[in-house]
Amino acid sequence: MQELFSSSEVVNLVKLALQEDRVCEDITTKLIFDASLEATAKVEARQELLFCGGGVTDTIFRQLNWPYRIKYLRADGSTVQSGETLVEIEADARHLLAAERTILNFLQRLCGIATYTQSFMQQANGIKVLDTRKTTPGWRVLEKYAVNVGGASNHRAHLADMILVKNNHIDLFMKQQGIAKRSKQDLVCMFKKIADRKSKEMLYEVEVRDRLELIAALEAGVDWIMLDNMTNSEITEALGQIDTASTKPNVEISGGITRERMQQFSKLGVECVSVGALTRLATSVDISMRIE
Repeated sequence: MQELFSSSEVVNLVKLALQEDRVCEDITTKLIFDASLEATAKVEARQELLFCGGGVTDTIFRQLNWPYRIKYLRADGSTVQSGETLVEIEADARHLLAAERTILNFLQRLCGIATYTQSFMQQANGIKVLDTRKTTPGWRVLEKYAVNVGGASNHRAHLADMILVKNNHIDLFMKQQGIAKRSKQDLVCMFKKIADRKSKEMLYEVEVRDRLELIAALEAGVDWIMLDNMTNSEITEALGQIDTASTKPNVEISGGITRERMQQFSKLGVECVSVGALTRLATSVDISMRIE
């Protein structure tokens, strides 16, 4: 965990947040306090939540180069009740007041994602749950970490991580080739072209919208097939088609995945889903800082 919070991605994000809030120019605090005053800040949960992101507090103070002492009272992944203290920070009161909002913004967001993800996993019934790239710009490594803390797994981290052919790729390729109505042969040709050109170790997934694309992806021998925005009956039919195929790709269900629908998926034989809502719909939780 420490490696994550000292990574360039997190450090740069923290620097941006501190610059945004002009932490070193806290005019209110400067007008009130003429001298240093040692104080203790207690970061407290004001609702039940899954704690995540404690290490970012240390990163914030290290970037400010202010003297401090931190005591973590709960570890990432701990279920916390309302009223519990999560972190204690000893530092100059002026510094605590200046950094308060930045600390809370990070913790509220990361705990929110972890807590929401955990609620999703409670409905998973053994189904593997993946996140997506639908993350806040600049926050991806932290938000994907929060998803892990909540019990789900990470899909590709970025565009260079694996091959994922989506419907826009297919439609634009057909346009480039002057094909008005795609056929199975056209699709197989496209999918095999990619397979022939990629490195052997690179994972290869195709997003399919219908039976035609599914059959072509199976014939091309891709590693993963994503069934996108399909109804339960369409998923059942597609899984049956895959079961009878000579190749056995991994299968991922995506599009419109809700906690309520997860209960239905276990009856359909679904083994893996990807859920943009883990990061897209998660709301910040209620965490406060009391300084004394």
